[in-house]
Amino acid sequence: MLFEYVDAMWDAAKAAGKRPADNPTQFNAVAAMRDLTSDLYLGHSQQAQQQAGDED
Repeated sequence: MLFEYVDAMWDAAKAAGKRPADNPTQFNAVAAMRDLTSDLYLGHSQQAQQQAGDED
């Protein structure tokens, strides 16, 4: 899944000590993709739960 791949890139940068949140010029695209895929992934799962009547 794209969300997991992008999140893994972010986590790998953090694990390597590159501090991606503090280096936007190098990791801006990864941050944007992470935000976008997170919104899409979480938004769709919450919508599916609501439609199924399972909001817990």
